[in-house]
Amino acid sequence: MAKFADRVVETTQTTGTGTLDLDGAQTGFRPFSDELTTGRAVYYVIEDDPASPTEYEYGIGTWTSGSPNTLSRDTVEGSSNGGSKISLTGGTTYTVSATVTKSGLDLAIDRDVSITNVSNTTTETTVYSFSVPANTLETNRALRLTMAADYLNNSAGSDTFTIRVKYGATTIFQSAQSLTQDANRRGLTLDVMLSAANGTGQQVARGVFVIGPVNTFAGNTQGNVGSIYEAIHASIAEDSTGALTLSVTFQHATAAATIDAREHITMLELL
Repeated sequence: MAKFADRVVETTQTTGTGTLDLDGAQTGFRPFSDELTTGRAVYYVIEDDPASPTEYEYGIGTWTSGSPNTLSRDTVEGSSNGGSKISLTGGTTYTVSATVTKSGLDLAIDRDVSITNVSNTTTETTVYSFSVPANTLETNRALRLTMAADYLNNSAGSDTFTIRVKYGATTIFQSAQSLTQDANRRGLTLDVMLSAANGTGQQVARGVFVIGPVNTFAGNTQGNVGSIYEAIHASIAEDSTGALTLSVTFQHATAAATIDAREHITMLELL
């Protein structure tokens, strides 16, 4: 699990909203280099005054060894600037601290709990999207995406429902299934792992898609055996040194108001 690194705090006099040039460890603390290798994702906190901060920012960045060492600000999760990057001002020394594990960051980096409903259309529709920061996968790290959804076909016939997961320009998982009419909803679950394969330009993905029997949603707590679809994509060749979008789409073969699929909860973890 992620934990606070042991007294890792540096200072910076960088200005603006860009990548930080790190000036070295604050007196009594340790530098990022004691815990991290170059290109490692890290959970950071920036403050103008740790004792009584008026400016602060926290999120996920990438530490890079160099002259000087730098920290990019890839994903901001909160700040004194309404959740956006703070603009560092000249003449102010800011402290930068980190949350890491010995092997790097290991945590949920995104979550979506808003319901997205796809109904009465045959257009492929994005129900989840996240811009994966550059170098997140490095050469040996992985992302795990899990989703809870449901499906209803209360039309007069069958519908082919297709779910796709994409990373960059590559469809890393796809499942297209014909589902018969029923007045009750089916639960849907998706579990996809995307891992670097000993390089920044090669990845492997494994996906599992489960379609529950009818009446396995909306308060039904009894587990039932459904249909399980699994696939492995072992020849993904996206350049993960740049930011790439990870997305999930739904698509119906039939457009009807009585056919819909709803995404409820999506979690993305960095492993």
